[in-house]
Amino acid sequence: LDLIETVAPKLSADPRVAILRLAAAREQARQGDGAAARASALAGLKALPEGSPFAADLQAALAAAERAAKRPEAALAAARKAVALGESAAGGAWGRASRELLLAETLAFAGQPGEARKMVDVAVGEGSGDPALLSRASALLLAVKDLPAAIARARRAVEVSQGGDARAHVALGESLAASGDA
Repeated sequence: LDLIETVAPKLSADPRVAILRLAAAREQARQGDGAAARASALAGLKALPEGSPFAADLQAALAAAERAAKRPEAALAAARKAVALGESAAGGAWGRASRELLLAETLAFAGQPGEARKMVDVAVGEGSGDPALLSRASALLLAVKDLPAAIARARRAVEVSQGGDARAHVALGESLAASGDA
């Protein structure tokens, strides 16, 4: 982060600085520094040319920053914008599903568990084959108290990873423990 904060201002005229700002925003949000993450995400968005494929990712980072700053309305607005921008940008199904899961997590954070539950179904339908996304979905379903669905997603994550994904096993263990079937 120190390196990014040192180099990024010197590259402010270069649109590629948005990638550095994206990395900084993600790490700062992970560390719980909402204000710094928000500043990095906004600086990255400012540096982008119109229609950049990185705009959706920076909006997702902004949503995470707003969640870290405990601002549910702003987080929800950024997450919705990330999903909308992701629909128009070139990108794969994984990126779309990841942003939709972010929106579901943000809906839960904003006190809308019913809407979060619906968005999980949109993001990772029954055919999803990515253990990381399924594990995230399981953790979210556990948070909104939908234990059967959390267990089902976690079992599916273990199944599709053929037992090789540690996060899938953790998700399964946590959901089974919450149901009393550990």
